[in-house]
Amino acid sequence: MIQSKAYTIVSASATPTVIGDTIAADGMVVWVHNHDHQSSHEIYLGDATVTASTGFGVDAELTVGPIGLAPGEVLYAISSEPTGVDVRVLATRT
Repeated sequence: MIQSKAYTIVSASATPTVIGDTIAADGMVVWVHNHDHQSSHEIYLGDATVTASTGFGVDAELTVGPIGLAPGEVLYAISSEPTGVDVRVLATRT
């Protein structure tokens, strides 16, 4: 199964990038695209405690993946932009 979802990632708190209510028993593979076109609008990926200073940075208009998530793992995103950054997530499940 392939699914996609759009998010607006803000600086207030880490946002889970989970598609659907739960992660399937066999996990999922995701690609994360920073769809923002402002060069200074970076997002940061990590666990539930991710911050702009601890996360894996993804510059505007770049895509990272595939990222394999085991059952129960959740990838979070945050930005340092108070107005938010436009992000797209593509997930595949078997």
